[in-house]
This record gives sequence, structure tokens and C-alpha cells, in this order.
Amino acid sequence: MKTKVTLMVGQSDRHVSFRSPDFFKVFLTHDHRFPEAYISTKNIDETLEKIFSKHFLMDFKWVINHIVGARKVNTEEVEITYLANIPQITQPCTSGRFFSPEDLKSLNIEIDEYYEKLLSGRAPNF
Repeated sequence: MKTKVTLMVGQSDRHVSFRSPDFFKVFLTHDHRFPEAYISTKNIDETLEKIFSKHFLMDFKWVINHIVGARKVNTEEVEITYLANIPQITQPCTSGRFFSPEDLKSLNIEIDEYYEKLLSGRAPNF
């Protein structure tokens, strides 16, 4: 059975109201997906670090992350989903970008209902 690790990365802007649509943004890759990878010979921590370093300029050791979900995708694949929240800094990404809920809506970018549900309990406006 294959194990996929998905890393949802959020960023909070403490300079705007908690109720503002720009308060919390999520990172998506250029193809509008959450970063992911399959565990092969590495363990989960190494896989998370690999995913993070592919898209961000920060050291993953400084990032607090935790499991927010797990699901059986099909008979041959399970997915473990993590959420990490990073501080708002200038140009933290090497690829992809952060989107507010309004950005997603105006650009017609749909997030899978599973991820939406995971975010809705942890981030305002999702």
C-alpha cells in the first residue's frame, strides 16, 4: 500500500483583522494543488522536509506542523495530511503562491472537499 503525505501550508497576516478574508492564506503549487509526495525509503519527517524545501526558502526545522487528517484514498493508497503555519515573510516561496479564500473564488480554483473540511476548523473564512 502506498502512503501519500500532503502538506497544507498556511500563512496568517497579523496586520489585518481576524475576520478579514486576507487574514489566512493557503499555499498551492503552480498547478493549484497542495504539495505532496509519496513515502518511499524515507520516513514521514524526511518526506515532509523534502516537500517543504521544494517550495519554500525557510528551514523546515523552524516550522511547526501537525497531522490534521488521514484517509484511505482507494484500496492501494492512504493519505496523511499535515498542516503547517508559517509567519508572513517576504517571498517565502520558490514555486507556487499563497491564496486567500477570495483569491480562490475569483480565480475559480476549487479545493477538494476533504481539504476544505480540514481547513474550515482551523482557519477563518474557509
